[in-house]
Amino acid sequence: QSRSSAASDVYKRQLGRARGLGAGAVGAIVDRARVEAHPVVLTALVEAARGKFAVAPGARDVLLANTRAADVRVRRAVVDGLASQIYSGDRPTLTAALEMIDQDPSDEVRAAGCRTLGQRAGRDDAALAKLDVLTASPDADAALYAPCWEGLVNAFAAPALRAPSERAYTMVIERLEATPRAPGRPPHQALRKLASLKVMGSLPGFVEQMGVRELARAIVLDSAPDANTRAAAVDAFVAFGGTGEGLEELRQEGFDGVLPAAKGPDAFVVRRIEEAKRRAP
Repeated sequence: QSRSSAASDVYKRQLGRARGLGAGAVGAIVDRARVEAHPVVLTALVEAARGKFAVAPGARDVLLANTRAADVRVRRAVVDGLASQIYSGDRPTLTAALEMIDQDPSDEVRAAGCRTLGQRAGRDDAALAKLDVLTASPDADAALYAPCWEGLVNAFAAPALRAPSERAYTMVIERLEATPRAPGRPPHQALRKLASLKVMGSLPGFVEQMGVRELARAIVLDSAPDANTRAAAVDAFVAFGGTGEGLEELRQEGFDGVLPAAKGPDAFVVRRIEEAKRRAP
């Protein structure tokens, strides 16, 4: 075991024990995070500050103090905390999260912020506005286009979401409906996220299952998006109630004569349809 990993494990065990202790123990951990220099240990402390300790006095300050930490692991943990719903309605944390999404030197950090930011979209208009801008077109910021789509889906469908955003849902539907589609537009990550969250059973009542299923069907049949997007739409079709019979109709309508063993994007989609038929009702 590496020295860094061992150090992180030690602090995580201490943090775990502190969860059952009083405010003094939590305060000591927050104080340590203010002066800790070891990046792995600091990441563990920041992760604690953004999690169960998030409401402890000083925890928010730990995050705000590390938005420009040298290590990318620390900054990723920071932006995940600042963008999360635990701080919904808090202006300083939202401002810091948006600045990191705009300015952090690491696309990994910026993307992580986009994915998590959706949690705040139901209560913080500026969070939804940022996702709106960055999902309108890949031209706005190509590195953030797909992650912000995931954030927009998270805005109404993330597990344990306190304030699902119906406006975010409407944006997603309108943008999935928009034509002409193109390779990467919509991004396959958004459809996979939507399908996976539906399987988890976390969608709010305003989501229209039949409408999403028919929209996914239309994307599968559209030859303009890339094969990954169309294959992800197959998954969404099944997740939102598509049956084996419906998949067979889909194949006959759009891929008649295309063999799964063939090459090319249509054959790729056909293979996904055949895989989906084995698990669909």
